[in-house]
Amino acid sequence: MADEVAVEDGSDEDEKDTEDESKDEKPNFPQFSTPPPVPTPEALTQTTVAPATHAGGTSRSSTPTLATHKTPFHLPKTLVLDLDETLIHSNRGQCPPHRAARVFLDLAGGIKRPFVDYFLRKVSGWYTLVIFTASMQEYADPVIDWLDAGRGILGRRLFREACTQLPNGSYTKDLQS
Repeated sequence: MADEVAVEDGSDEDEKDTEDESKDEKPNFPQFSTPPPVPTPEALTQTTVAPATHAGGTSRSSTPTLATHKTPFHLPKTLVLDLDETLIHSNRGQCPPHRAARVFLDLAGGIKRPFVDYFLRKVSGWYTLVIFTASMQEYADPVIDWLDAGRGILGRRLFREACTQLPNGSYTKDLQS
């Protein structure tokens, strides 16, 4: 019995031609000689909305449009932090020396919260930092200086004088002032 191979007419050649043709076709990407211009801050704050259309191409007048709330191009952000029991733990008692760095003041002692230096270093690159404390300035200034460690990141400070005293004697911080 002789080995016979049945070949359909043109099947191998047609496949070869199709493969060759697909190699010649290149994707049709848009060609740009220069990148598009960078939008101006004014262009970014303008809101334009095209009217929505039905499948038939007629516009809907009852479609709500986007609000035209305009914001500046870049708003600096502020992070307001409390001092006592947030960045430090006020402690008049003893703490093992291997556990934390301590600061002794005439009025009280304090222990830095874990990773507070790392936290302050990171967020100071993102925000303007403000310390707002209900503590008296005589106590808080040296503690804030100790936390700042000469970096100049905790320059904005608000003390008890900026707080509002409630009828029960406690103090509250008004962030709107």
